[in-house]
Amino acid sequence: SAGAGPITPGDALRVTLFWQCLHAPDRDLVTFVQLLDAKGALVAATEMPPSDGLFPTKLWVGGDLVRDQQELRLPASLADGSYRLIAGLFDAGDKARLTRRAGLGRQDYLELGRLSVRGRPHALVAPAPQTPLDLRFGDAARLVGYDLERDAGGLRLTLYWRAQREMAQSYAVFVHAYSADGRRVAQ
Repeated sequence: SAGAGPITPGDALRVTLFWQCLHAPDRDLVTFVQLLDAKGALVAATEMPPSDGLFPTKLWVGGDLVRDQQELRLPASLADGSYRLIAGLFDAGDKARLTRRAGLGRQDYLELGRLSVRGRPHALVAPAPQTPLDLRFGDAARLVGYDLERDAGGLRLTLYWRAQREMAQSYAVFVHAYSADGRRVAQ
């Protein structure tokens, strides 16, 4: 099963596969999940042992049913459109994909369906924060400024960030407020 769409570029797509062992494999297998564009070009992929390697395929016996959760991170630069989602297994040693019967022929993947990707509208005008900054956070991002306003609920802080590169993982931002004597009073 794959999550309902549309999904947004940069999101992580969680895919749950169920493998049933017909006969005991004598080798280590790896699951692949791939996203392909309209021309069949690979735009995102993940490869990982089924069930994160917690139940190695060498230990599978005929009749075993294995739940396999995979996470496919979409590139933040992925264009809006419709994409094919496929999955399968390959041999960890020689990278050869396992085939399955498909009608009169054979296929080395399973078509999971189509996925609709739709990004949010982008404002390409640089912000003009009340307080400009140039604080680098590693090689990932820069804090370019902030706005601080009082409103009925207290304070409203708006942070302005600029990505320095495409990031493979998500980051969390946190803000703490301290009193003059060093006590944390809000977060």
